[in-house]
Amino acid sequence: MMTKDDINAIGLAALKDFEKDRNAKAYMIRQTSGTTLGKPLLICRARGVDKKDLDGRTYKEIKAPALFFGSFNARLSHLSNFFTHNADPAGRALVLSPQDINADLGRILSEFQPDAFLGFPSVMVRALVAVDQKNADALTGVHSVHFIGEALTGIHRDVLRHKIPDAQIYGHYATAETGFLSAFPCAYTDANQYHPHRKARFRLVSADQDGIGEIAVSSPLSRTVSLTDYLVGDVGRMIPGPCRCGNETTFELMGRKNFDFIKLSGIVLRQELFERAVASFDGLIADYRGEAREVWQDNKIYGALTLNVLLNPDSHAKIDADGGAAAYIAREFPKRLYLTQTATFDSLIQRGIFLPFAVAVVKEFPYQHKSVKIRKIET
Repeated sequence: MMTKDDINAIGLAALKDFEKDRNAKAYMIRQTSGTTLGKPLLICRARGVDKKDLDGRTYKEIKAPALFFGSFNARLSHLSNFFTHNADPAGRALVLSPQDINADLGRILSEFQPDAFLGFPSVMVRALVAVDQKNADALTGVHSVHFIGEALTGIHRDVLRHKIPDAQIYGHYATAETGFLSAFPCAYTDANQYHPHRKARFRLVSADQDGIGEIAVSSPLSRTVSLTDYLVGDVGRMIPGPCRCGNETTFELMGRKNFDFIKLSGIVLRQELFERAVASFDGLIADYRGEAREVWQDNKIYGALTLNVLLNPDSHAKIDADGGAAAYIAREFPKRLYLTQTATFDSLIQRGIFLPFAVAVVKEFPYQHKSVKIRKIET
């Protein structure tokens, strides 16, 4: 198995192929965000420049995309992809970060008139919500939405369908280290389901009884440098049987290992379940971050969960003070967090699997360029 430490060791090895090919458009040097490993990685890899290949097809009909990515590296990478694969001399792109989502965004998009959105779904949805009715014309020309880098949640899908109902929604699976790993989206797959790109091979490692395991990928970085069974840090499952399009292999992305998909004390914690519980508080919780960990106590391992919450100032006036809000959420949230159709987090506390739920009210969260809401803390 190859890990990110192996990627770090490979580094710029593919430059030796570039020295032979001398085709600058066919190669890129990419730095990862460092979210998973705690430090960024620098890697050189080839990218397809054939218009029939995935990159070319993705950008073929896009003339004026708005790019929504959290990290500067991702924004630069996809901007480079657009101008490499789009031959239209009138092609133009609007590159936006989460910090650009403000009261002026609707006017800016209205002036730019994008024909496509591409980026992290969490950032795109925040941008769409920021576009008010007086700038609704900013979205009339958007014919396609390409999400990448995160799983698409039900809330993301609802906002997209409401704000740009006529746009086609395409999902792509890729990593900074490898580039695109999925084929061009199929008309028959559900959100977060993909067919492998012809250059990539997938398999699952340490799959549980539900068939969910770590995704291992084998894919070339260049003509002579390849990754074999590289653990990308994501969790998924294989969909049995052939797809209606004829493809024999379909995999479903479940989330990031130890981030939005956490196995703790034998229990799976998924971000979408937290989102559902948060929504049940009718706007009291403006945002949240969850920290999960395992605790050795009284000769037994317990799961422990702390929820840091940012309160909506317009919604908690009826609750005496921040301390009262924290106590209210700590009491109610475990009852509303369903981990299966019938089992709540509260029932796991009662069974002695988890320690009592902890809540802290905070004034702000440190900026993160990825939508990481829950994460496992190693202690």
